[in-house]
Amino acid sequence: MAILTVSGLDARAFLQGQLTCDLKLLTPTHPLRGAHCNLKGRVEALYDLFSAGDEILLKTPDDVAEHALQHLQPYARFSKVKLSLTMDHAVVDPAARIAEIQAKHVRLHPETVGRFLPQELALVEAGAVSFNKGCYLGQEIVARLHYLGQLKRVLVYRQGEKGSQPDFEWVDGYGKHQLGLVEQCGV
Repeated sequence: MAILTVSGLDARAFLQGQLTCDLKLLTPTHPLRGAHCNLKGRVEALYDLFSAGDEILLKTPDDVAEHALQHLQPYARFSKVKLSLTMDHAVVDPAARIAEIQAKHVRLHPETVGRFLPQELALVEAGAVSFNKGCYLGQEIVARLHYLGQLKRVLVYRQGEKGSQPDFEWVDGYGKHQLGLVEQCGV
């Protein structure tokens, strides 16, 4: 996992205008989950947020950390914040990862960045989206779907046979219709 550190006078205000979660709820004893969306409301990065004094730490997978940093940098120029990235490369305990998958604790990977709305990743149910906090990138699309739309794709937990490796696309038995995408798996 990688840690993206946001520091400076405007760190909290900056992230409040960028992420789906309400940063007013973030305390040293109460971490948050949040997403950074693009203008179309698609999730570009998912974070576990931690408050560490004057810094806010955003934990995200190594393979999308650079993308996440590049997605935040243009907006950071207008705020009194500093962004820094630390790569951890620690091995994740397989049992812990399987527990995360069963709890629908989603991670994005290069193949899935920008493909899903927060609702499709069950982020509203996970408390990672606030509809009362004010504006953030993609908020209009996310709110419109929440209040007026109908979701066409949802996150489901599916258990396969032991030892089988899923294809990235999950299609019907005839290979004609895409039923979904395998976002992650634990073996």
